[in-house]
Amino acid sequence: MRVLRSFVPLAAAFFIASPGFAQTGEPLRLPPTSPIMVIPGLAGVVSTSRQPDDVKAQAQKLWAQGAQLNRMGKPGEAWRSLEQARALATGQPWTAKEEYAQSLALRVDAPVGDPSRPYYVRLSQRYPATLAIANGLKLKLALIEPTSERKVVRDLGTVEGVRLDLIEKPMGFSLDLAGVPAGRYHLVAGVSDGDAPVGQVEAALWVVPGLDATSASVSKRLAAIKGHEGTKARIRYPFDLARVINLGARDAAIFDYEAEIRRSLELLGALARGRDTLEGARGDLKKAYWFAEAGEVMPYRVYVPKKWQPGTRLPMVVYLHGAGSDENSGFEWPYERGAAKLIDGKLAAMAEQRGFIAVAPLGFRISGNWGGNEVFQNQAAANVVPGEKTRIPDPFERRVQEMAEKDTLNVTDLVAKEYGVDPKRIYLIGNSAGGGGTMYLGAKHRERWAALAPSALPYHAQSFAPFDRYKGVPMLLTHGVNDPVAFVKNSREATALLKEKGVDVTLNEVSGVETAFAHNASWFAALPQIFDFLEKQRREEGEIGRAHV
Repeated sequence: MRVLRSFVPLAAAFFIASPGFAQTGEPLRLPPTSPIMVIPGLAGVVSTSRQPDDVKAQAQKLWAQGAQLNRMGKPGEAWRSLEQARALATGQPWTAKEEYAQSLALRVDAPVGDPSRPYYVRLSQRYPATLAIANGLKLKLALIEPTSERKVVRDLGTVEGVRLDLIEKPMGFSLDLAGVPAGRYHLVAGVSDGDAPVGQVEAALWVVPGLDATSASVSKRLAAIKGHEGTKARIRYPFDLARVINLGARDAAIFDYEAEIRRSLELLGALARGRDTLEGARGDLKKAYWFAEAGEVMPYRVYVPKKWQPGTRLPMVVYLHGAGSDENSGFEWPYERGAAKLIDGKLAAMAEQRGFIAVAPLGFRISGNWGGNEVFQNQAAANVVPGEKTRIPDPFERRVQEMAEKDTLNVTDLVAKEYGVDPKRIYLIGNSAGGGGTMYLGAKHRERWAALAPSALPYHAQSFAPFDRYKGVPMLLTHGVNDPVAFVKNSREATALLKEKGVDVTLNEVSGVETAFAHNASWFAALPQIFDFLEKQRREEGEIGRAHV
């Protein structure tokens, strides 16, 4: 087994800008070690804990403390509280060893790379943690497939002499991945005191052979083509996504670079021959556009039914995904195998059957921060800390929220214009954080929507005030009765309160979906009822959300 040499960390990023593709915005970089994505998912782990009541209460207190510390701009301390909450909720002892292991962070400086160049890696700490060391810390590194089998692709050797304190001086080293097949992997670093295991930390990376050369070639060829900006944005998207991930501006998500680059080259070949095979196309389509305010190519997913023809005015439904998902999750679910059986293809099938165009924006980032976290300055139950009356998001969170809103409206307008949709029949739906976003954007831009259909609302009913913003916009709430993350009482209370305030709202409770998948899959089970509801709604000229039966 070889021993790897450490290095002074360097930032490694690439992007070859093409003429006519002006970068008018600066990508928004993620705050380092931010637990912003941990908070929503951990809420369900804590709330459904089977630990004794006193232990569960302690875990809930630590979770609330972590959420508060994150809002105060103390991500390291927040991470410690949240991980301790997770340990208590799952029955795992919070020992000095566990505290130290959870403090570690592994980062690949350029996670998307060409294996002809080294990958640079840094090991650091999110927060200080003490640990008695007997024989000296070392790392055992391996590259694995991110599947349940966790197959080792390559043994990467051992790093000796790891410092106990990595906060001020992170440890850096390089990896040679030449010859590793293209794909997405996890870099696993097992930490040990001599031969005694301490814990392990992981980081995602992609191996993309020929990435730099292909990016340069594509940029050069696109520079010679005039017009077709939408299709050109889609062609550029895999390369721009690599750029923003490597800049630290985008959370790493599931993405098949090999397949997506192959599709980009197919689109480019057709475009060079004078054929735009994407613009005005039908079927299940992955598209993109240049989001000038963000300085990025932004993706979206759209399904156009076979019955669409130029001049046909079809209705359109806009879907907002939940936290940690992306624009594809409304059409396919790669995150849980069991859930995928319940979800894959159902939205597209329903859109085809009912003659709807269905579109899903990314919403700028996978966080699902559409504005639902702070509906008109009100407080979401998941973010309430005793003694707080209002929730004030930090500047980063505010910026993400603003960009998610702009992205949603941009995509809605792009698709509406390209396919000539019926402006009186545009509907907004979403699940989980996307359900909260449906409430927020539905109310803020109520003149756009003929109806709203949020599902799995993660927030307390009081979060949706002022309620007069929903008057005139018919609403269907959907919630799985077995939802273990966002409890059905949220939607029951919201329905009662909205009705009391004169809002036209109906609650559809969904039974029969296994508890493990009920949060993500219940609304798919209810799609026939949701589309039945949408088909009855039409926004009349000069009116807001008037029902048309």
